[in-house]
Amino acid sequence: MSDLLTRLEAQFNAPLLPVEVVRANFFPHLSEEVFNRRARANDFGFPVMSADRSQKAAMFVHIEDLAAYLDTRRAVATREHAVLSSVRPPAILEASSHDNQVMNRIVHERYRR
Repeated sequence: MSDLLTRLEAQFNAPLLPVEVVRANFFPHLSEEVFNRRARANDFGFPVMSADRSQKAAMFVHIEDLAAYLDTRRAVATREHAVLSSVRPPAILEASSHDNQVMNRIVHERYRR
């Protein structure tokens, strides 16, 4: 269990977070309409589930999925910082070879332009 997951569990005290809570806390730059459209399209780096098949059903994010997504975003940001500043990332953020390939592709695609 990651430190971030522990902190999120302490903060929210629930395994499933309503998308409204996720948007307000982690995506405040997105309007409700845009966030909900992207959530329904599974356009985020984490799964969004609904309580029912109805389009009006409440949508939720599992706290473990959110923590994993945020940990990955932090690792990507750390890698980008390392690439841009020629600093070796901390050993604690060393990832598996597959994660390294994904992160390197993201960094190179972003700064190739």
